[in-house]
Amino acid sequence: MSTVINLKVTEDQVKRAEGLYPFGSLKNSITRGKSNIYGAIGEIVAHDYLKNTGRVVDLVNTADFDLIVNGNKIDVKTKRTTVPPLQNFNCSISAHNTTQECSHYLFVRVHENKRCAWIVGYMPKDEFFKRAKFFRKGQKDPKFPAWKFAADCYNLEISKLQSIRQE
Repeated sequence: MSTVINLKVTEDQVKRAEGLYPFGSLKNSITRGKSNIYGAIGEIVAHDYLKNTGRVVDLVNTADFDLIVNGNKIDVKTKRTTVPPLQNFNCSISAHNTTQECSHYLFVRVHENKRCAWIVGYMPKDEFFKRAKFFRKGQKDPKFPAWKFAADCYNLEISKLQSIRQE
């Protein structure tokens, strides 16, 4: 079971995130660019947390991965949220992102008020796709029937991720 790490987002982190990208709509963006800032905040808080735990971390922001951590190419996947994440919440990879040349995915949630974030876990890319369940655009989520998937995607519950916390 993944250990969710609760983090305070600082004003400095938000400013650094705002400087990462020109915030137009990214190709294949499910939210048409409205959540890009949350993705950038996710990258910054993940970078800072990992660096503060003694790992060797470079913020690189390529199309395939965002961080290099101890030599591993990590793509940070962030979701905007209004509530703290629960273990049964899904972490998602859009079907059009399956060819990214990364070794791991790191999953982050950022509160819509941009004041707190949660690192919910990570998984090697190949293992994620072995364990994740595929859903088609428009299909109802079996756990949350009021929710329909906005795009074809692969989902795995937070509880099935690995924790990045160093014990």
